[in-house]
Amino acid sequence: MFLTRMIEEKRQYKRFRARVRALPPNYRTTVEALEHYVYYFASARSTNLLPLLDNLVEIFEEAAANDMPIRSIVGEDPVDFVEQLILNYPPGEWIRKERTRLTRAIDDAIRSAGPGSDPR
Repeated sequence: MFLTRMIEEKRQYKRFRARVRALPPNYRTTVEALEHYVYYFASARSTNLLPLLDNLVEIFEEAAANDMPIRSIVGEDPVDFVEQLILNYPPGEWIRKERTRLTRAIDDAIRSAGPGSDPR
């Protein structure tokens, strides 16, 4: 099952890359820059980035088809644009589990140290 999912994700990614390559050069460069940002700042927030990347390329495919200026898509602050897009893709289940595990480990460490050992 895991291997099957990985193979399908690889296929999805290849389709994404093909769609990006098909964009006009200025749109392609923009999507690639946004994609790079997503890898750094969204990878810790989302289990699967492929739906986010598909959404991103879809936005730019539609914009290219309508000959929309890039600034009318990303606005004056491209960081805000991509951050808002990232917010549409909540953290994956494994991130929630790890956050819970971290909190529990700290709480357990404080409890095991005994009363008065945590100078809050």
